[in-house]
Amino acid sequence: MPPNERRQEVGAVQPTAGVLFDLLWETLAEVLGTGATAALLRRAIKRAASRDRDLRGLVIERNGFGYEYQVPDTWIEGRGAEPLEGLQALMQDLQPILEELTGPVLVRRLLRVELLRQLVIVADNETAP
Repeated sequence: MPPNERRQEVGAVQPTAGVLFDLLWETLAEVLGTGATAALLRRAIKRAASRDRDLRGLVIERNGFGYEYQVPDTWIEGRGAEPLEGLQALMQDLQPILEELTGPVLVRRLLRVELLRQLVIVADNETAP
């Protein structure tokens, strides 16, 4: 399902993991561009996939000059804790990469997106917005 179709679900009480991934992608791509976003997310997916099998269904591919991604079906259909656990596992590996490259800048930006706050693991008060 294209990101724009999933975005309609944002108004729901508990957004799906697919909607949250769309927001994560868009927020990072605004700053880094899609190429760097794809590279960083692929690295984090590779690391986190050993802990959460759903992440093996998260595919990011180059399409011409841009990138497309496909989230696992459970991230689109399911709500609740299980699909979010995969996204949180991804964030556990992505956040240190972001902090190493940009310091607290991108983590702060993610924290400003209300729906993404639940994914960001804030290790100290310096990262808080």
